[in-house]
Amino acid sequence: MRARYLVSIEKNYLNVQHRIDLAVKNGQFGSKPVLLAVTKGRSLEEVQCLIDIGHVDFAENYVNESVEKFDKLQLQNPSRQLVWHFIGALQSNKAHLVAKRFDWFHSLDRPKLLARLAGNRPTSMAPLNICIQVNIDGSERKSGLPPIKQEIEALGRQIGVYENLRWRGLMCIPDAAGSRETQEKFNKMNRLFKALQVETPTLDVLSMGMSRDFEHAIQAGATHVRVGTALFEKS
Repeated sequence: MRARYLVSIEKNYLNVQHRIDLAVKNGQFGSKPVLLAVTKGRSLEEVQCLIDIGHVDFAENYVNESVEKFDKLQLQNPSRQLVWHFIGALQSNKAHLVAKRFDWFHSLDRPKLLARLAGNRPTSMAPLNICIQVNIDGSERKSGLPPIKQEIEALGRQIGVYENLRWRGLMCIPDAAGSRETQEKFNKMNRLFKALQVETPTLDVLSMGMSRDFEHAIQAGATHVRVGTALFEKS
C-alpha cells in the first residue's frame, strides 16, 4: 500500500491539472501551459511519485541540492526523458553545474553568466534554453531586468552570440498581492512579451505563475507555470 502522503501527491496533481484546465477555459489564449513541478526540498520518493504518474518537467531552485537529486533520479529512471529546469538565483561559480545538467535556465539576470554557461555546455547536449528574468515589480529585493524592452533585447542579443544557448522567452516572480494587482502584473508581462516577439518571433515561452497565482498567470498567457506547494501539500 502506498504511503498516505504519496496518495495525497497523486490527488494534488490531478487537482492542479483540473485547475489549469479551468484557467485555460476561462482565459482568452486557449493553450494549456507546461506544468513545472517545483521539487526543492522534496524527497526522491516524492519526486518519483510524480515520475510514476507520467510527469516529466521538474524545476529546482538550489544548485547543490538539485545536482544530487538529478543524478539519483536519472539512475532510477534510465528510460525516462526527464526535463530539468533551473529556476533559482544562480551564482557565477555554479553556472557550470547548470550548464552540464539542465535543459532550461529560467532566471538569467546578467550577461556575466553567459560565457560560463556556454563554455561548460557539453557538446553532446542540445542548446541550453534560456529565459530572461524580468523584475516586474521594480523591487530592489529581487533579481531581474527592469521591464524595459530595449534592455531585455540587448541581453537577448548577447545570448545569441553563443551557438549552444537559446533565448526562448521571459520569466517573472511578482510580489504576492491582491488578485487584481497580480493579474495586472501578469498582463503587463504578456504585453512586454508580445512586443518582443515582433522583432524576435522565435520567442515562445512566458514562464510565470506559482501555486498562489498560477490561474491568473494562465489567464494572462503563461506558457509555463511553476508549482510546488500545491502539488506536495498534505490534503
